[in-house]
Amino acid sequence: MIIKNSTGTTPSIDLSIGFVEVDYISVQQVFLSLKENEHDLLSIKMAGIPVKAITDYIKAPVRFTMVRGSSQSHEFVGEVAQIIPDSQTRFGAVNNSPMQSATINCMGASYRMRGATSKAWGDVPLERVATEIANKYGFSLDVPVDPFVFKH
Repeated sequence: MIIKNSTGTTPSIDLSIGFVEVDYISVQQVFLSLKENEHDLLSIKMAGIPVKAITDYIKAPVRFTMVRGSSQSHEFVGEVAQIIPDSQTRFGAVNNSPMQSATINCMGASYRMRGATSKAWGDVPLERVATEIANKYGFSLDVPVDPFVFKH
């Protein structure tokens, strides 16, 4: 479990899965990877996950925010890709669940863009290309409006 201390050095986290806040006490470990040219990755180890959640959480939307201090914050938006439960009957129930813990692996919103399809544009401005991609995947858009047209 992640325990806050009185010195203020412990990060403050907000986590929701399927638009429902997750009990902070259940979170044992969080790994967040936000690297350029890679999909965002969030891995959460939780104690006492409900058995039904192991299947119901797959593809559920996830929002995670971590704030460290007054100037450093990180945000992850994506969906649950995989859940790896861990259960040993000799250890009994945790939070009324036979699953003592589970690792929930989540992929960022760009993960939906992977695949074998590709597209090329010709003689169009950057704004049109970005708008088409954003509309296809349901992303918001912030692109400079420039009349320059790319040849290909």
